[in-house]
Order: sequence, then structure tokens, then C-alpha cells
Amino acid sequence: METAYLGVGGNLGDIQDSFRRARDFLVGWDGIHSLKTSPVFSTTAVGQNAGPGFLNAAFEVVTSLSPMELFEALMQAEQSLQRRRKTHWGPRTIDLDLVLYGDAILEDARLIVPHPAAWYRRFVLDPICALNPNATHPVKEKSIQYLKEALSRRPLRVLLLSDEERIGAHVRDHLKESLGGLVDVVSRRMNQPEDVDGFAFVAWNLEQKLKVSSDAIAFEDLPVPSRLDVGLLMGDAYTSLADVIKAATDEPVIIGE
Repeated sequence: METAYLGVGGNLGDIQDSFRRARDFLVGWDGIHSLKTSPVFSTTAVGQNAGPGFLNAAFEVVTSLSPMELFEALMQAEQSLQRRRKTHWGPRTIDLDLVLYGDAILEDARLIVPHPAAWYRRFVLDPICALNPNATHPVKEKSIQYLKEALSRRPLRVLLLSDEERIGAHVRDHLKESLGGLVDVVSRRMNQPEDVDGFAFVAWNLEQKLKVSSDAIAFEDLPVPSRLDVGLLMGDAYTSLADVIKAATDEPVIIGE
């Protein structure tokens, strides 16, 4: 048996009814032995195509299914609720993500566990924290409570490490302009890694190139809880980081059980 945590979200139709129907579907699935539900949170939509605000929750499941078998159950649940994947990060009736599966670390063409974006999304962290603040992120090696609190400080400190100073400075200025007093953004070259602790994010490789100068700090040398490889995000550095920080600085509000 393993304990897994699922992220649940939606912003179309009767969202709370969709959550209840998803719960009932999974409770009836062979291999899922118990399911607990977090409170429902109101959260801000992130991304140009996301549509209106979301409701989010989390499910804690005890299961004998493998991660991939559980993932398949989630896909079936989404299909039963008419989830349509027409626009990436677009509006949706229901979204079910496998966030944590015990202490498993898995990278497959269809499934990555822990969910790669979970650690910087308050709409994921807050519902799981309501269920079990001591649940541990096996890659970051920190509790969900720790990761949530690291994003709660204001201003949120962000360090940009770039192989070209002008790129880091350009992204820094845009982030400050769009996010205002929510963030304190510092830009440095990659060969100036000193004092990297104390930042909620250490954003690495803003040029989104795999090859950097030989004297640059290695990604693996950055503090694990806060390191973010911008090259793995979608879009340009400014848009990608802005979306990450918006998801990190959102303050989910409980609207019901």
C-alpha cells in the first residue's frame, strides 16, 4: 500500500459537483482503498489561456495501484467528466494530477512523479497541506508545509542566474514591473553563485540553452529546495517566470469543505 496525493482543479461548469463525482469515481476504482478530501480553495487562474478563476482541492488516497495504474484511473475519471484537452493550460471541467506517490521518483514519457510544478504552486500545496502538512516532496526533500511557507514570505526573493548579464537584467526589470512589491528580484551572472541561500527561487539558465560557459555554476550545485531550471519551462524566460511567480504568490482562499 502507498499513500498518494492528487491535485484536483477546474474552472468550467459546476466545479464542486465535478469534484464530488471524481471522488465517487475513484472510490469505486479497484485498488483504491480509501480517499480523503481537502477543503475547496478559490485560486487565481495562471497563464494567458487559463480562463476564469479556479477551484482547487486535493485527494489523499491509499492505494495498491502502481503510479502508472493510478494515473490511468485519473485519466478515466477525467474522461467520465467530459474533460477535453483542446488548449494547453486552458479552461477545464476537471483536472486530476498525481502529485505525490509515497517517496517515489518517476520520470516517464507520460508521467512525472512528483509533479514537476507542484512545489511552486500554492493551488497545489495549500490543499495537500490541509490534509497532511508533513507529507514530503522526495526530490526537494522538504515537507509540503515547508514549501508552502517558503512561498508565503513577502516580498518573495528571486535570484536570476544568467550567463549573459543583459538577459538577467532584462528579465529582472520585467518581473519587477509586472509583479511590483510582491517580489524582490536579484540578477547575477552564473559565475557569481555566492549567497544563493534565502531565495524562494534560484532561476537558472535564462537563455534556455544547455551549454553555458565553463566557469558557470552547475545546476546541481544550487540549493535543491529553490532551484528552478527555466530551460524546462515553456515559452520565453519572462513569461515562464512570471507565471511561476504568480502561481507561487497567489493566496488560495477556503470556500468550503
